[in-house]
Amino acid sequence: SHVPSLAQNISSLPLSYIVPWPLSNRQLMLAAGDSAGTLHILEIPWSLSHASSNELLIMESFFEREVKRLDFVSERNRMREIEKKALDENKASAHDDEEEEKKNELQKDDEEKYELVSDRNLGIVYVSNLSDVIDVLKRCGFPETKWYELGLRLGLKKSTLDVIEKNHPHDVSRCMTECLSQWLSRADNVDSRGGANLDSLSDALRSMNETAVAEKLKHQALINIFNNRHTVLSQSLCDSVAITQLLYAERMLTQEAVSRVVSASPSIPNQREALLTAVKEAVQTDPNSLLKFANVLCTISTNVSLGQTILDDISKYFPIPEGGVVPETIKDHDVVSQGNSNTQLVHGVYGYVYK
Repeated sequence: SHVPSLAQNISSLPLSYIVPWPLSNRQLMLAAGDSAGTLHILEIPWSLSHASSNELLIMESFFEREVKRLDFVSERNRMREIEKKALDENKASAHDDEEEEKKNELQKDDEEKYELVSDRNLGIVYVSNLSDVIDVLKRCGFPETKWYELGLRLGLKKSTLDVIEKNHPHDVSRCMTECLSQWLSRADNVDSRGGANLDSLSDALRSMNETAVAEKLKHQALINIFNNRHTVLSQSLCDSVAITQLLYAERMLTQEAVSRVVSASPSIPNQREALLTAVKEAVQTDPNSLLKFANVLCTISTNVSLGQTILDDISKYFPIPEGGVVPETIKDHDVVSQGNSNTQLVHGVYGYVYK
């Protein structure tokens, strides 16, 4: 310890001289002079002038303990730094997780906010959520730099678009997102332009001379209609071979597709799957193929409900031409003329006969 073993008050004045003086082997004197010239004689105790039997060992142990204590303090400080760093990282990670959770909640709120109810009586289908619109427009190749003009065409006011542009300068992607967000919430004059639905979006694109994008938008909608009805068709479709022949007569399917359907016999599920695969390929190539497919389904009594369902889906997005639906249906033993072809298909109780 740094505390002295013995303290002795000699003089109130500063000491100027100290001299030890041994008188004998057992007696040691100390002469001390102060600044006033006074000499002080002191006798030093035996224990302070001669080492005890274990004093060296005690002092070595003392210094060892001090060294260990210093090492312990140093290690503890190092561990505290590590713990502090880990705590800061955990706080940062927790903050990031909290921000991500808030972001997800906001996104969920946006999606719920823009899930609008379909007005089936008016034949209008409102777009379901923001991400769907953005994805469709990206797939159709609409340039985001035209977001301002698109907003005006959709019925948003100039003041609304100016605020968006001010809040997100030089970020056309974010401006596009906010513009569509306002459209989906039916802000300003959106309802007067037809509301937030596929028809009004397509009309806005055409008015901007983005006809190709509008057509792709229509095509994508028709593909989605077919995909949404695929499960029901794969379970309920009847007379796959007859449908295939009629679609071939309409020049919608190739002879190879017809062969695949016919060769899948006698398995009805395999015939359905072969037919639906061919129809899907046709719809992806030509958007008008879905209307042809629905019309053909309506000509066969067992598939009228399926065909009408698809026609109803199409009519929600696009007007169907007056001549688009074939009103007459083929019943058992009816004969269907295949256009200018000499082939006729007779649908009878024993199967199909080609003449």
